[in-house]
Amino acid sequence: MSGTAPSDGTSMDAQLSVQERLGPRKLINRTEYVRLLEQALHRLGYPDVANLLEQQAGVRMQPPHASRFQAAVLGGRWEEAAALLPSLTPHAEVVREARFLILQQKYLEALEAQDLATALTVLRGEMAPLGLPAAAAVAPGAGAAVAGAGGAAAALAAGGAAAGGDGGGGGSANGAGAAGTANGVEAGEGAAAAAANGAAGAGLGVGVVHEQQLHHLAALLLCPAAGDAAARASWLGGGRAHRAHLLSLLQARLPANLMIPEGRLEVLVEQALEAQISRCPYHNAPEGRLSLFADFQAGVECLPTATVQVLEQHSDEVWHIAFSHDGTMLATASKDRTAVLWAVRHSPAGGGASASSPPAASSSSSSASAASAAAAGGAGPQQQPPQQQYLTPLHVLGGHSQPVAFLSWSPDDRRIITCSEEMLRVWDVATGQMLHCFSHHREAVTSCAWLPDGRRFVSGGADRAVFLVDALSGAELQRWKRPYRVQDLAVTRDGGVLVMASSDRRVHLLRLADLREAALPQESAPITSIALSPDGRQLLVALQTSAVHLWALGGAAAPHCPGLDLGPDPLEQLPAAPAAEYSFADGRPSRFVLRCGFGGSGGGFVVHGSEEALVYVWHRDSGSEPLLRLAGHTATVNAVAWNPSNPYMLASASDDKTVRIWLAAAAQQGGGGPAAAAARKALPLLQFGPTANGAGPVGMDIAMGGGGGGGAAAMAAEAAAV
Repeated sequence: MSGTAPSDGTSMDAQLSVQERLGPRKLINRTEYVRLLEQALHRLGYPDVANLLEQQAGVRMQPPHASRFQAAVLGGRWEEAAALLPSLTPHAEVVREARFLILQQKYLEALEAQDLATALTVLRGEMAPLGLPAAAAVAPGAGAAVAGAGGAAAALAAGGAAAGGDGGGGGSANGAGAAGTANGVEAGEGAAAAAANGAAGAGLGVGVVHEQQLHHLAALLLCPAAGDAAARASWLGGGRAHRAHLLSLLQARLPANLMIPEGRLEVLVEQALEAQISRCPYHNAPEGRLSLFADFQAGVECLPTATVQVLEQHSDEVWHIAFSHDGTMLATASKDRTAVLWAVRHSPAGGGASASSPPAASSSSSSASAASAAAAGGAGPQQQPPQQQYLTPLHVLGGHSQPVAFLSWSPDDRRIITCSEEMLRVWDVATGQMLHCFSHHREAVTSCAWLPDGRRFVSGGADRAVFLVDALSGAELQRWKRPYRVQDLAVTRDGGVLVMASSDRRVHLLRLADLREAALPQESAPITSIALSPDGRQLLVALQTSAVHLWALGGAAAPHCPGLDLGPDPLEQLPAAPAAEYSFADGRPSRFVLRCGFGGSGGGFVVHGSEEALVYVWHRDSGSEPLLRLAGHTATVNAVAWNPSNPYMLASASDDKTVRIWLAAAAQQGGGGPAAAAARKALPLLQFGPTANGAGPVGMDIAMGGGGGGGAAAMAAEAAAV
């Protein structure tokens, strides 16, 4: 067994520099590799095997004092952890920073436990003497405290202690003591700036405490002792649950070769898998397909390229479609003044249906007929085999006096809103009955979106008004007059930010907590639609110039409380330019409202219809050239929707009065296998060009290795034929 490493790690560095390297390219340090294996064995529950490896290899996983430090942090033994810091690094500033982070966690957990006396003691007696520069502390969580502690914090803590006692009287735990403590905090805030300067002059600090950090610390002391537990946890950063994150922050400040980050081998393996996925533009499979035994590869069989059903229920143009959040239903809206709800099966009804398929639809049978011939310039009608019934109609939502232009599912998928001119109707999905009819707008409603609570929704329209409405009573809760017409809107998943596309060619973000509004830079053409990514961090903006822009919103759409969250306001840091642009149709201007969207596994693809009767599919991160151009419709494709629970299923709505259901070959093959993997190796990138006879819509040239037959080859050939 090797000797104990010195605290500064210099001898260990020298030892590592001469070690044998492993791997085909000799990039892996053998000693580091063995240390990672030892850690992984401990994490897998094989300590005896790990100890045997340590003895046989003569390589210790990490020094004993580093292991004790990790255990102390995760176990909440703060004094022990702080005492071990000097043995881990010789740098006094690093020790000071790390000690502050440890005490910050101790302080937060005291607040979480409502132990205000201990919190005040930590703040006054332990954090204040450290006197860190303003930027030294980093938040351990989204809502955690970030506070440098200098003389100002000492004054703040002293003020609180004066009101609440020294902590020995026992009054701080009850309601009266808590109230007194709060008053003391407020008094302490008033003298914060002067106390900070005095502390610096007395030699207690090495920098000036940021005033905003001090206010944030005071706000945490005022955190209510009762109320919503989830809201309280958000204020305090999670408390005990964030010890692992604290350890990662500490490790980032200590020598990397001294203490191995937790789960380092697993992190490296996942990074390798993610790199393989990022290089594959066709990745659209469940993560269960990933294997450590072979490099990840995927081909066009993972993308929905074949029409498996054509829905012909509508008697006029279909303007909008939307899958339910759980992917078990589809809603279609039409110029024929109806909306239709469909039940979605993941396997076709009839002979091919599995025993676990949903029961038959309670409504009339679908009138969908066989798809038209795909070949360009094809001959007359041909005898087609019966369609597979992946979708069956549930309810027809009638009674609209005007065309239905937009649909929005409630968060629990139990209700749906239809927009028809200035009217909004809320429907019960189970029965197909109308629950409410609202007419708040004076002109056509262009879009609406539910808030996460399922009790309220927002709507925008051409009358330059946005309404917040109670979906149960129909009461108008809020009205925001805007200087622009609202073309489209969306709400972030947490309901904190309203995103609106306007007639002034801008996208506006309205934070509902404080009604602060900011806008992205003006687009070069009118906006037709927008779409938020599943995580709310990216936004698609479709333009009339046959282009779609991808904007990286970052934290702008995330929860933010100006009174508590530190740093610049995310609405002040909006991007100056789009992160990517996807163009099609040679940039020809569009005459209609065409809707864009994210889809596929992890929202990794971008979809859009076109006046060329084509469905365009791009990989979100791989550039502006489309991966697929799906032909089959005979008129403008107005909207495209990707099933959120089945990445292999896509639906498109068209002016040809139909909705097409597209499916990937992998959906029928169970995700592939050895034969599919071999076929993938023969698949180049899709090459786009005219069809074989030089006429008709653009098709896809796909080189398939091996013989013909069904499965991926047959479906890819069908896609190529269109």
